[in-house]
Amino acid sequence: MSIIPKSAKRVLDIIELLACFPEGLTFSEICERLGLPKSSLNALLQVLTSRGYVELDSTNRYVLGIKLMELSNVHVDTRDLVEVAEPTMRLIRDLTHETVNLATLDGVDVIFLHKKLAVSALRYDTAVGSRMPAHASSVGKAMLSTFTDEEIHAFYPQDGLIGFGPNCLRTVEALITQLQEGRQAGFATDHEEGLVGVHAVGSPIRDRTGQAVAGLSIAFPKARANDEIERKLAATVKAGAQIVSAKLGHSTSEPIPNFDNLKAIWAG
Repeated sequence: MSIIPKSAKRVLDIIELLACFPEGLTFSEICERLGLPKSSLNALLQVLTSRGYVELDSTNRYVLGIKLMELSNVHVDTRDLVEVAEPTMRLIRDLTHETVNLATLDGVDVIFLHKKLAVSALRYDTAVGSRMPAHASSVGKAMLSTFTDEEIHAFYPQDGLIGFGPNCLRTVEALITQLQEGRQAGFATDHEEGLVGVHAVGSPIRDRTGQAVAGLSIAFPKARANDEIERKLAATVKAGAQIVSAKLGHSTSEPIPNFDNLKAIWAG
């Protein structure tokens, strides 16, 4: 049985107490309610306020800080995105029998948020929470394609790109060329740029403002790849991303696909 360190327990006690009092509490009130030594409470509050988890307002009352709200919003946004994308991801996996990933951009990296694994023993599996360079993945390039060439140059001030897989792009100009193609097509590809033996196609997911907040990808073994399969997978992931985007409030003049469209795309 693990034992919670005294300082960690006290920090949580402070946060949970302040959550019950939106109007805030004075130092003396916190000290009295929690029965903490003044010196210990003072040290803990100094750390919490310096990190933004607790704030001292104009009436000298301690209230929960913006940092906690930011972390809460990130959690809610990610959870909501996964919940919205889950049915579409599951259908794409069931249709294609390949692994479907949901990822988001963090700087020039992608972070994988959710996945639906292929049933085949020969499959691509990326751990949720793992990251990789955006330029080395189809889903990363799909999201990068929503930025202008000038913005891409600002993201990558040095021309050289970090090598990853055997076919990974090595220059910003080569990346921009692929991104320009991706903007036109609505999807991006990865041919062993991230991992040996793995191909993938990805498409951006947009919110109601039109911003790319995430991306969907379908990853499949090189052994099962051919032009026809990749064409169908690309059309499928593009339609899937459009469905999720619409659920997030993104509007477009183009007809919004539905699940029947997804099935017809894969069947055709």
